[in-house]
Amino acid sequence: MQLGGEPILYAPGACAHGAETLTVFVQGTDHVLWQKGFASWAGWTGYGQLGPEQMASTPAAVSWNGGRSVWVFVRRSDRALWMKSYDLNIGWTGYDRLGPEPILEGPGVCLGPGNVDVFVRGTDNALWHKSFDGNWSGYEQLGTNQITSAPAAVSWGNGRLDVFARGYDNALWHKSFASGVGWSDYEQLGTEAITSVPAVCSQRAGTLDVFVRGYDNALWHKSFDGNWSGYEQLGTNQITSAPAAVSRGNGQIDVFVRGTDSALWHKSFTS
Repeated sequence: MQLGGEPILYAPGACAHGAETLTVFVQGTDHVLWQKGFASWAGWTGYGQLGPEQMASTPAAVSWNGGRSVWVFVRRSDRALWMKSYDLNIGWTGYDRLGPEPILEGPGVCLGPGNVDVFVRGTDNALWHKSFDGNWSGYEQLGTNQITSAPAAVSWGNGRLDVFARGYDNALWHKSFASGVGWSDYEQLGTEAITSVPAVCSQRAGTLDVFVRGYDNALWHKSFDGNWSGYEQLGTNQITSAPAAVSRGNGQIDVFVRGTDSALWHKSFTS
């Protein structure tokens, strides 16, 4: 379903605020951040601009504090990581820079053991991690393996993180964290080549749903529920960006992409 005809740049970002509401963030053709919201009782809103500041990446967003807070992360023209936040009682803040370090791509963000965990591709093409638990940590490098895309991240429960990126073989790679165990090595999830940053969501503890753009420019899906599935193609429609994916609860997935008309498109799954 097309969500309005306005053109957008690059891929969208999305987050859920419980079972009934969603917010999608995009970079407009003016290179600034725009948002569009959904509520089950009202449908989709139009776009609203979130300030004049320009950005230089796909946005990544997370909702927490019972949906009362939203944090959006972007790379800006200085190549550093920046954050803009929303509080139900205050509204939107300006941008805050989260350190001077340049990043190559990213970010990916999720709620995790650090309350908020952010992942980026560094200028050395490795995966780097920064977390918030009342204060922001510095960056830590998560191994020297080279990646060729921004990362995507999700937490399916307390003390668990899963991070995905495209490797130098153009395949999907996965790294996980478990409290008391630490970070795993990378694992390759099939040899099939992908052409975008992956997107990931979790419907419930122990499950993962990963979405990518394939070499046919269609949307493909791979899932984990104790074991990894193969890829399945979700229609032959052509997409022109990486996907964004979010789950509002068990049996519900929403996926967003840019279509060949440069507009925002939406596909949903309900069990």
